[in-house]
Amino acid sequence: MPEAQGEAYLQGGNIYLSAEVYSRYLAGLSAVALLERDGELVLLPVRQEGAGGSMIKVVNKRGDRVIPAREYLASCGIPEDARVLKRCRWDDELAALRLLEARQAPA
Repeated sequence: MPEAQGEAYLQGGNIYLSAEVYSRYLAGLSAVALLERDGELVLLPVRQEGAGGSMIKVVNKRGDRVIPAREYLASCGIPEDARVLKRCRWDDELAALRLLEARQAPA
């Protein structure tokens, strides 16, 4: 299994990705499907325009991204007021980005 590369964090009902994580795993995409697999959060790339999914929005000039996911994260039991750090790993079998090993991030 490939080693995790990069981190993402969950806060306020959103998934935040650094510009580096976005460009490594999801470059050029404007949406992802949000799934849960084996207790992990999974971001499945949506490659066809108009196919739906959760929008990936640019946060700043650096190119960091945010994915609004309030209902999805709540359904996974992640409190909106928590800041949870996740490690990112590409899953070749799913062709998707897995967010692994939740831990509380410093405020």
